[in-house]
Amino acid sequence: MKVVIVGAGPAGLVACKTLLQTASEDFPFDPVVLEQEDDIGGTFRYRSYEVGYANLSCETTEVNVNPAERESRVIQADFRLPLDHPDHLTLEEYVEYLRSYSKHFEVEPRIQLNCKVVKVSKAAGGGHDVSYVRRASRTDEWETDVVTIHAKYLVLCTGLHVTPSAPTIPGIEYVINPVEEAGQKDSRPKPAVFHSTDYKSRDQLRGRRVMVLGTGETGMDLAYESAKAGAKEVVLCTRGGFLSFPKALNDFSLFGIKFTSEHPVPIDSLITNLGETAYVHPWVEKSHLRWFVSDFVIKRVLWFLTGTTAGCNQWVCRI
Repeated sequence: MKVVIVGAGPAGLVACKTLLQTASEDFPFDPVVLEQEDDIGGTFRYRSYEVGYANLSCETTEVNVNPAERESRVIQADFRLPLDHPDHLTLEEYVEYLRSYSKHFEVEPRIQLNCKVVKVSKAAGGGHDVSYVRRASRTDEWETDVVTIHAKYLVLCTGLHVTPSAPTIPGIEYVINPVEEAGQKDSRPKPAVFHSTDYKSRDQLRGRRVMVLGTGETGMDLAYESAKAGAKEVVLCTRGGFLSFPKALNDFSLFGIKFTSEHPVPIDSLITNLGETAYVHPWVEKSHLRWFVSDFVIKRVLWFLTGTTAGCNQWVCRI
């Protein structure tokens, strides 16, 4: 029973592993993973940047979810890292983890790299006809010969962050790259406006006035990277405010008592509880009740600790 999985990122690898483990006489799954790049990892491999870390800690895992949702978890519960491993992986370490994962569960032989899906159509007798082309050896060109696989099922694991979401701002196209100041070592031209997918190193931010639009994980990363790169000025813009929290609970004061630890607790593993990770009743999941409860509790804890529900001593207003 042929199953074609498009994409060899975290979701694609977990989907393939799950099909291999659940295959039986009644459902003899035979999965194949088609990946257009020359390596696995997806966004974590090809849209990463230096000093980047995975958003969630290694301690945050989940076992009772479907394969597509497991991509939101960094480490799978059935393939843990050693206990002495740092809580937050660099992006390079995470890609190495995915390679080890694919080898351990024998997913690697099922992966076909440099294969770009160009057409999917319904087959006359049921199932899907998946057509793809191969990349020409050591080039960026694609071969003209089209290969077609007939599959009973098709699983799309192409990711959420492949196509950049750039806002339409009148006049932004007229922002030009300023002349490099005299004496500056790096005189290579740098774009004045770029999307986070084009960010690779701190050299792009050093010595510049930086404005970051967006306060998601990448936006916060780039604001931090700008400061560490020695930017002249960093402005972080948000439309409706955001909830800010440190990645590890450590080095804070409560009623004048200082709390520090050599082994701080990752905040995501502290917030995540039995009702969210071990088992969730279908009614609770559909009603979003756990999110309302979590939001209510977290904001009041923040207000109690910091005096504001907006985050750790961060007052944010609309610009």
